[in-house]
Amino acid sequence: MGAIVVMDPRMDTGMNVNNNNDEQQSFDIDKRLSGKQTLNIMDQLVVREMAWISGHSLSQTVFTCIYFHHVQKLSQLPMPTLSNSSAEDTIYGVLKAYILATLKCCHYIFMEMSQGNVYEEEDFTTNLFGLSLNDQQRSVTIFNDLDFSLQLLNHRLSHCGDITEEDRQIFIALQKRVELRKSFLLSLVHLSQYSLSEAKKELEKMMIILDNLDLSLGEDYPYAFDANINRKLTSQTPPRPVELVSVEQSYKEFKAMIERLISICDVTEFSSVTSLMNYFIAFGSRRPYPDAFSRSKLNVNMVYISRQS
Repeated sequence: MGAIVVMDPRMDTGMNVNNNNDEQQSFDIDKRLSGKQTLNIMDQLVVREMAWISGHSLSQTVFTCIYFHHVQKLSQLPMPTLSNSSAEDTIYGVLKAYILATLKCCHYIFMEMSQGNVYEEEDFTTNLFGLSLNDQQRSVTIFNDLDFSLQLLNHRLSHCGDITEEDRQIFIALQKRVELRKSFLLSLVHLSQYSLSEAKKELEKMMIILDNLDLSLGEDYPYAFDANINRKLTSQTPPRPVELVSVEQSYKEFKAMIERLISICDVTEFSSVTSLMNYFIAFGSRRPYPDAFSRSKLNVNMVYISRQS
């Protein structure tokens, strides 16, 4: 864990990184992006979110997104209006809501993992390295932004007669990703409150969306991410090297995690100790091995159920 990969800009803090990309250095979070670029940012956030859940540090994954270092400003920006907003403003409002919702999801996952219900340190890193998960912002505010961003997209799809077929597909893809993020955040809220039936409803909605998600529309936009940010955050404790997987593989891992969470929501339906033990054996023998977050949720829910009974 203490070894340094020499000349890896994410780990070797003594390396002089010559970044000549002016757009990367002067990235403006107020800049309006195209729908395809926004889709790419959303998908790349899922890639980094799954890398974080798989055991890498927050500073190496989610917080390589530059937007996450400006959440205070983002949270104060007003959402565009239904009647007078341009397509660019609509897309920016959707991106803002998605960024804040993703951070809130990270907050709920972090709060779960910081309880120490699983003890394999290699599986999850709870060190925030001084980063803020913006936990002071209320979930209801974020849900309001998500709902309004869906209204903006529906308005754009319903009242813009001159919209091209390509733009229509892009707006639908944005809509699906916002719905996916909203259901994930709702499921995390319900799971934190032990409302397993309500969490299962949202998780099942996610499965339907994931089965029909178009991953071909995004346009590469690397400027919203900077892996070198990590060097400023963890200079005294070099993290382990991380190799980000493809968008397709990340969504596959995301879907597998959702399937595990759905099965955890059904633990109350087992009628005997034998059937419950068989479930534990099957759960633990899955390949790939269940992620630490799912295992923690299983432990917490079993403790809660045993106390209730």
